[in-house]
Amino acid sequence: MNKKQKLLDKLHMTEQQMSECIEDSLVNYYEVLTKVGNRKFELTKEYGWVDTAPTTWSNCVFYLNTKEVETRIHELKQRMMNGEIPKEWLIGPKSRPTELGTYLEKEGFSKYYFMTGMAIDLEEDDFQVEDTDEFQIIDVTTEEQMKVWTKVVSEALWNGRPFEAELFIPLMNRTDFKFYLGYWRGEPVTTSMILLVNEVATVDMISTMPSARKQGFGTLMVQKVLQYAKNMKFQFAVLQASQSGRPVYRKMGFEEFCEFYDYRLVDET
Repeated sequence: MNKKQKLLDKLHMTEQQMSECIEDSLVNYYEVLTKVGNRKFELTKEYGWVDTAPTTWSNCVFYLNTKEVETRIHELKQRMMNGEIPKEWLIGPKSRPTELGTYLEKEGFSKYYFMTGMAIDLEEDDFQVEDTDEFQIIDVTTEEQMKVWTKVVSEALWNGRPFEAELFIPLMNRTDFKFYLGYWRGEPVTTSMILLVNEVATVDMISTMPSARKQGFGTLMVQKVLQYAKNMKFQFAVLQASQSGRPVYRKMGFEEFCEFYDYRLVDET
């Protein structure tokens, strides 16, 4: 039996259920972040959207499940054009119909990137990380540290686009969130975080400054949050991997379950 099936059997899940669990973990993240940060979030039986502006991440429609596909897409597109909701659409495994991307392209949306939903069995390995003379990892527990953390995330993941410390400061020092900041030769260069909710550990914000890449720091930062989740008695962890990150996570033991596709509305003139 392969590791993927072994994990599913242990959790009494099908592959589709795990895929939906990975998407639900992302939505839970949106909901908590917007609640504490007083940002916009809406989830109905037919659709959902999130807007954390001016912070770059995350601003999108993230869900659709309706028989009135063209009507609902047209309505949401109009709200985008009116500036009411973001002009970005993330398709996950729970969205219906399965050919939603084709409908979006007909309405002027263009595919921008995709992510892979992955999961790992936390009981299979230990993820202990030891500091060295040149590399240390600290818990982010103060506002000043969070400002440094968000600055690294902004520069490493979003090319310097806005990423507000104020949005994440209320989440510090809670047992369901943990933030880490890695220092290399005394300089802050890498980040990670994890959210623990509904028996699912969600890994996110794995970032490394360009000057410090290919040193293995990202792997160490992921191991750090995985060990925290394991210490908190969680059985498995999930994440949404970028195309460049997917091989790294595979090597760490993460298994692939689903894809997320990001579409953006092309401005009409």
